[in-house]
Amino acid sequence: MADGKRVSTLSKTQWIGDHSAYRSFRAWELKQKPKTEQGRAINAVVFADDMPSSPASDLFSIMRHVVADRLVSTAGGFVTVVSNFENGFRFSAYSDMLFDWPEGRPADYNLALSDKIAFTATDENASFAVAQVSPGFMGTNLVAYYFTRSRRLFFFYGEGNGLADRCQVFRDVPATSIYDTLNGFLCADLKWLLLITSPHSSGPYRPSPNIKTPGVQLSWFTEANTFPAPLKSTLSP
Repeated sequence: MADGKRVSTLSKTQWIGDHSAYRSFRAWELKQKPKTEQGRAINAVVFADDMPSSPASDLFSIMRHVVADRLVSTAGGFVTVVSNFENGFRFSAYSDMLFDWPEGRPADYNLALSDKIAFTATDENASFAVAQVSPGFMGTNLVAYYFTRSRRLFFFYGEGNGLADRCQVFRDVPATSIYDTLNGFLCADLKWLLLITSPHSSGPYRPSPNIKTPGVQLSWFTEANTFPAPLKSTLSP
């Protein structure tokens, strides 16, 4: 975008905003800059309701680095993902998690989905899990973010479903109480879509030390989930 007009380019994405943030975004998109957690952790995001062939996951993965970059003073806070469905827009429901860096791999290691790696997570990485919470109705300009370890809920809203320029913070909210907490504040049931997960490496589902088939293995715990069960259960990396 330049001078209020769209500039035709070969890129599939368009940018509105600060130029320094834009340059950082493109640098991560082209893999010219190391990722924020490079050498320390691997980022994994679970989208509960993304449409097939949607670019939301890739765009989110890039944008989260821009937000985390302290050198980009004009960007910060939360990364909001909105999807355009057939009958309107809706905020996506996703969970963002950090897993341990693969043992014995150098800091410049590039993960491939065919790698035989089982990911675990220390308590430090588990504390950085954050989820976006969305209303179940289309065209509702409300969104919430939840930090699993601190059990803190940030809710953004505006007057008459307008610009979400207000923030209500709820402290010490268990993941299973998010639904009732938001409905109690709004005095209405908005059918909230929750997928609250955190990385775990303990319990009966420890990642196998030796994976014989190609593909990475992730281990996480679902704190809360309001999505209906699918007709057929499938797993994919």
